[in-house]
Amino acid sequence: VVMLALGYTFSRERTTQQQQLHDQVAQLQRQMNQLATTSDIAPQEHRFLPTKEEQDERSLSCTCDTPSGFTYASDFGVIGDATADDTLALQAAIDSASANDSGGIVVIPKGTFRIFEPLIVPAGVTLQGQGYGDSPLAISFDAGASTIAYCGTDYAVKLAGHAASLRDLAVYDWPYGTDCENIQAAGGVLVEADAALVESVIVSNIFIYFFLGGPALSLVAKNSAGIA
Repeated sequence: VVMLALGYTFSRERTTQQQQLHDQVAQLQRQMNQLATTSDIAPQEHRFLPTKEEQDERSLSCTCDTPSGFTYASDFGVIGDATADDTLALQAAIDSASANDSGGIVVIPKGTFRIFEPLIVPAGVTLQGQGYGDSPLAISFDAGASTIAYCGTDYAVKLAGHAASLRDLAVYDWPYGTDCENIQAAGGVLVEADAALVESVIVSNIFIYFFLGGPALSLVAKNSAGIA
């Protein structure tokens, strides 16, 4: 008798809870229907993103036009013997690609290319090497690596525009030679946006090595800029 009474009490309480839940759902549905049919409630304006006019004012539009074809750094006199200064030759090849005087992909051959100033890779230009060897932990200089050997106090490579890219090469804070052994770079690769949006930057299969004086890779957006 006690067990039957307890079972009846539990069943009655469960039925009461179900009824209360049903009533609450019905009341909520009536409130939603009333809101949907009320014509004097103005819709709320949500502003999470800037308007097109605001984007234009801040110069945040992206055309992302990229030159097609190839520019060969060897045509501009690069040597890549780990001794010669290849700064001007490499930058000349990059500038030619940027100006649409040649293709937008700057092909760097195998070799070690010493530079003493940062390489500036502008919008639409890709710096394309031949890889850095088989090991992900070391540069294979004797296995056909393409190495940017930087000797300076700035960043070695700066990506400065839409769709600027680095592919298949090593970037090395070069410690060899009396002119480089006591110099540390501020960093390896810098992606920078200044008062504008920079989009579609690609850094692929890049070995950034031995930058002990600063970050290997930095993304910096300043003056209300953005990197996407």
